[in-house]
Amino acid sequence: RKNAATGLLMGAKAIGAPASVQERFRKVMLDADESYQKFLLSGQRKRPFKDAEQSWKLITQLHKKPHKEIEARSLWHVGSRVTPAEYRVIMAWIYLKFLSTGVAPRRLEYTDMRLITKKDFDALEEKKDNYIVMGKRSWRIHFFLFKTVGKFGPQILTVPGPLKAALNKVRPIAFAKNAKGFIFLTNKWKRMSRSQFSAMIKWVYKTYAKKSWTQNTVRSRCSLVKTP
Repeated sequence: RKNAATGLLMGAKAIGAPASVQERFRKVMLDADESYQKFLLSGQRKRPFKDAEQSWKLITQLHKKPHKEIEARSLWHVGSRVTPAEYRVIMAWIYLKFLSTGVAPRRLEYTDMRLITKKDFDALEEKKDNYIVMGKRSWRIHFFLFKTVGKFGPQILTVPGPLKAALNKVRPIAFAKNAKGFIFLTNKWKRMSRSQFSAMIKWVYKTYAKKSWTQNTVRSRCSLVKTP
C-alpha cells in the first residue's frame, strides 16, 4: 500500500495534478508507513527472549535447583509419605528433566501423562490419555491427547535414558499417590487440569529462575534456537 501510494504521488507530481490530489496520496502513503512500523514493533514484542541461546541454557540447567532441594530434604527417602508441597518440588524437577533431556517442549499435555506397564497398555480397550509405556528395556511415550491429534494422528517418542532414570525415581511415589500412575497431581492427588498445570509451570520459573515465564514462552524459544 505504501509503495503504491508513493508511485501515485510521484506520478501526480509529474503531471502537475492539483495539490488536493497529491495530498490525498501523501496521506495514504504516511498512514501505510505508520501501520508498517507498528507491525514491526509488535513482532519484536512477541519475542520473549532477548538472548534465546542463554535462555535455553538456563532452562536446560534449571532441573539442578529442585534436585538440590530434593536431596537436601531427603525426599527420595521420604518416598510415598511426601506431602503435596514436597511432591510439588519433585514435579518441578521431573518437568524440567523433560526439557533437559532433549524432549521438545510441548503444550500442556504433560498433565495427561501416566506411567503404565506395556502389558497393561496393550490390554487397554480405549487409549484416551498420554502414556509413558514402561517396556523391559526401552520406554516410549504414546501421545493420544493433544491439540493437533486430529490432523497428525497419535505420536510416539522414545524416552531418553536420563529421563527414563528420572521417571523411575518418581514412579513408586506417583503410583503410591495415584493408582493410575499420573505424574502431575493436585494437593488431593488427582490428575492436574491443564490450567492447574499451567499455574504450576509459572510457579516453577518464578521460584527457580525468578522469571515470569509460561509454557508458551518456553515453546516459542524453540523457533529461535537450534537444539540437538
